[in-house]
Amino acid sequence: MNKRVFSTACTVSLGLLAANPTLAQDASSAEEEVYELSPFEVDASQDSGYRATTTIAGSRLNTQLKDVAASVSVLTNEFLDDIGATNVEEALAYVANAETGQTFEASSNASWVDGGQATQPSRNRVRGLTRADTTSDFFATSNPHIDSYNIQRIAVVRGPNSILFGLGSPSGIINYARKKATTNKDMGQLRVALDNFGTVRSEIDFNRVLAEDKLAIRFMGVLNDKRFQYDDAHDRDKRATVALTYKPNERTEISFNHEKIEIDANRPRYIPPEDHITHWAAAGSPTIAPGENPSGDINGVPAADYFDELAHIAARNGLFFTDMNQVGPDYAIRLENVRPDMSRFPTSSRVFMRRSSNPQDGLNFYTPNHVTDDRVFPFRDIDLGSLPGSYQLQETDYTQILLRHRFSQDFNVEVGFQKDETLRENNAVINPRTSMIAVDVNETLTDGSVNPNFMRPFVVGREQGRQDIDRNSAFRVQASYELDLDEKFDSGFLGRHRFAALYAKSEDENYGGSLENVVGSLNHEAFVGENALLQNPGRRIAAIYYVGEALAPGQQYPTFTGFPNNQDLFPNGVQTTLRYYDDEVDGWVDSSVPIESASTRINGSRDLTENEGWGVTMQSFWLDGKLVTTLGYRDDTIEGQAAAAPTTTNGDRDNDLSNWVFSGEPDKNQGDTVTKGAVFHATDWLSVHYNESENFVVSGPAVDILNRPVPGSSGVGEDYGFSLNLLEDKLNLKVNWYETVQKDSRDGGLAFVAVWRMRGFERGIYSRINNGSWEEELTPEQNTWVRWDGSTENHDRLPNVTDVHDFLAKGVEIEMTYNPTKNWRFRLAGSKGETIQTNSGLATLEYMALREPFWETFWDLPWSSSRTVRQQFNAAVGEALYPALANDGRTRLDLAKWNWNFVTNYKFTDGRFKGFSAGGSVRWSDKRSIGYPLTTDSEGNLITDLQNGYFGPETWNLGLHASYGRKIFNDKIDWKIQLNIQNLNGDNDLIPIRINPDGQQAAFRVNRERIYRLSNTFSF
Repeated sequence: MNKRVFSTACTVSLGLLAANPTLAQDASSAEEEVYELSPFEVDASQDSGYRATTTIAGSRLNTQLKDVAASVSVLTNEFLDDIGATNVEEALAYVANAETGQTFEASSNASWVDGGQATQPSRNRVRGLTRADTTSDFFATSNPHIDSYNIQRIAVVRGPNSILFGLGSPSGIINYARKKATTNKDMGQLRVALDNFGTVRSEIDFNRVLAEDKLAIRFMGVLNDKRFQYDDAHDRDKRATVALTYKPNERTEISFNHEKIEIDANRPRYIPPEDHITHWAAAGSPTIAPGENPSGDINGVPAADYFDELAHIAARNGLFFTDMNQVGPDYAIRLENVRPDMSRFPTSSRVFMRRSSNPQDGLNFYTPNHVTDDRVFPFRDIDLGSLPGSYQLQETDYTQILLRHRFSQDFNVEVGFQKDETLRENNAVINPRTSMIAVDVNETLTDGSVNPNFMRPFVVGREQGRQDIDRNSAFRVQASYELDLDEKFDSGFLGRHRFAALYAKSEDENYGGSLENVVGSLNHEAFVGENALLQNPGRRIAAIYYVGEALAPGQQYPTFTGFPNNQDLFPNGVQTTLRYYDDEVDGWVDSSVPIESASTRINGSRDLTENEGWGVTMQSFWLDGKLVTTLGYRDDTIEGQAAAAPTTTNGDRDNDLSNWVFSGEPDKNQGDTVTKGAVFHATDWLSVHYNESENFVVSGPAVDILNRPVPGSSGVGEDYGFSLNLLEDKLNLKVNWYETVQKDSRDGGLAFVAVWRMRGFERGIYSRINNGSWEEELTPEQNTWVRWDGSTENHDRLPNVTDVHDFLAKGVEIEMTYNPTKNWRFRLAGSKGETIQTNSGLATLEYMALREPFWETFWDLPWSSSRTVRQQFNAAVGEALYPALANDGRTRLDLAKWNWNFVTNYKFTDGRFKGFSAGGSVRWSDKRSIGYPLTTDSEGNLITDLQNGYFGPETWNLGLHASYGRKIFNDKIDWKIQLNIQNLNGDNDLIPIRINPDGQQAAFRVNRERIYRLSNTFSF
């Protein structure tokens, strides 16, 4: 717990209690008029069907939704019940311009990685930009996996909103309001749900009044053992919440909420593995010996392209398994004849193992082909992301305390404190980046001995994970004051005004690091020099799992025998014999080594961010409420520190967190942000709105290639549109046009070019000038090295170099609720949007313009025996640089231009069908942008053709729900049975998610199958 934040909270709370004697009085002694509801909360019981009437998501004050200029969607409890949503991910699928793992998939096995693993419930994207922040009662939370069991409603705020958070995502905020204990009645609910995959979900919600209108306690819990269409996949989720509400008098309420969460999951990726068999088999199934270099062509393709190094999975120690139930490998051998210090031999004497490969693997602009034929790999039955031994664990301990007090009819104060600690640990048996099916094409092993698994299909994994500890605490004080000048001065033009002030302080701390299997003990003879440390990459393990029989000559499809199904193939400390090359004896030797399991902490870092901010908001109602304006200002000061985790003497990460200390002064950032909005009710049925807002994100310190500080990312948004209120308030429609800019988003691709390729190219020029390589071709003036800043020293590799680009998102959002009768309700939501990358690599372009006159002096000189300097630049720098710079104007991939969803429900209240309800849902997505062809620029460089993009198919998702309810046990219990059919049109077909430049579909996701969910609810 942050002691400073907590002590501040206690001091302010006690001061508030002492400053107001009415807190100690009995409610019966209060003579003033009492107002029950705080302006900092909403009453969800006032929601009507799918329509919410009020929200605090626009200004932090309880406001009619019709008076909010920002783009806000509220999902009511009744809506969540009808669609059968049990978590935020399922609910967001029905929000305009919001996407989750249920509505889109990333393009590759690596893209769903969060700490090395697939964790889809935390994935979302709003307005095609990035992930929206998740908040609980507008406290930022480190727990992205939000279950609906203790939620009364969800609000989605699209775009930046500095009134809510000056520091935050430009995409917006997903806020969920927690259920609290109610002091006016006892109530309870039990719910049990099952589905066709074997899921069992049990919920309890029990509220007990301990002192009428004064004190209540509420317990909520859920046990959810979720199953999937893949047998090994699961998500076991246990949660419990205790809520207390205490009202010492009618003006004051103290609420307490404590939640504990335990998750043990092994979630599927729904992505087939890469296919490295089909093209290789079509080429005649070529094989090779580890010391050979393939030559010639096969079917017009260089023979070498049908092979790839096994060590390219970034691990040089091969552990080979044939029995999927055994502990430890059959044998272990270095995949290359590297020395114990991991230095390589000259190319002519290199010996290394290979695998079958797709010739397009590794080509610029190309995505590796995924399996599309289940005879090559049974992707409909086996998901490599959820093999036994993979897992995603989470433990969360959350506490929230709110004190709300009304000093008078017009003046209210809220004091709030939150503490949130989450431990997350993930592990993947098959690393997403190595998810493939291939064939062992090595006629011998690296030591020249017979390969016992020659021609057998295998999957390969560098088992890897991550562990994070997040500790967050926050404190806030909010005050509101209402001033009605129209009433006070009997005026019709001075207006009614609501003022809000906020002071907030928070501390977010993270301890995180990678987990990985490694081989060998400290100072083992197979690892010398830097490789003596356990965290060195030379100790990484490539686990080769043979999953089928050896292919016979001409055999195209494998005969599978089994997949890894042992929870612990690598128990910590198990001994194996590693065969490695020892240059001292000039031969291969065997040595017994232990396997250090994935609990080995390879690296780690500690990050601490402290934020202190204040803000003011003025909401004004003019012309008897016809014009509503909102003006907000916020100032945030952030201090950040980072430290690398120390290591112990054996090279393992030091797990004593007290040793992870900071050095130096913290980095400081300050930002002020403004929100402006207005709603004009032109008539009783027509309103127009306009809103501007901004926020920013604090990022770690970085510089551009010219050594100038790079600012953190920021967001600027503009929204405008109109609303209709028709048919006697039965139909409500809001149309909102938006333009959001995510500025200074850091570009990892350009950073790599700047740090490694461009500076590496220039260091090559420096070395050739200084070793006299070009003395005969150049004059002394020309043969002089000058750095970009005028220095004659060689380039130092600047730390934390990056470059940036912007994203421009613009489009329209449409939401409608319609209740034609008291029994029938509709909800329609749609969006048209486009997100484009702009202002890419401006610092890199500036650097190139500065340096090109210097480089041109050397263009025609020899870099090597086969290349000029210009050719070396094109190969080493240009291949990566020009495509990255040419991304200006590129539409964000995986984005559909149009999206629509529709939900309806009809409830029978009389007649023969009394008690029955029935409805359905439809989700439709337009064709998604999933690739581009290639073209050349004016200089002949290969770039993507942004004018002729490739698109995937339209997608539909249908759902049905039906329920029946009645009173039972002498009318003491309300019973409801409900059937939800999700993915009604679902099957396990493949949906393309990436097309390569040649127009061929390359990457796919497996469609989610139909789900039948039956629930029984008992309310009392």
